[in-house]
Amino acid sequence: DANDVPRADRPASGPTVAYTPSNTLGGKIAAQLDTAMRKDIRKGGTQKGKGEFADIKQWRGDRVWKQASGYATPDLINRATGEPLNADHFKAHLRTRYGA
Repeated sequence: DANDVPRADRPASGPTVAYTPSNTLGGKIAAQLDTAMRKDIRKGGTQKGKGEFADIKQWRGDRVWKQASGYATPDLINRATGEPLNADHFKAHLRTRYGA
């Protein structure tokens, strides 16, 4: 239907381009958390190649989930990663994923 409004919980019915700033912000946060997690877990080793993700779950639990309700997002990111939100991590993710 041409009058259909695209929503996040279902696909659009036609050729629609949606821009959601919060998706970009979420991507920036995720990339920065991923960078910090990989750095920390690399020190202790990981078994994700064998399908074991306990170390990843532990890192997220300790650094993010257990602290999430106690801090504003910028403070939580800083505590979890050791630096304020930094777009360089997102840029590196995009270069790695899509090339540049």
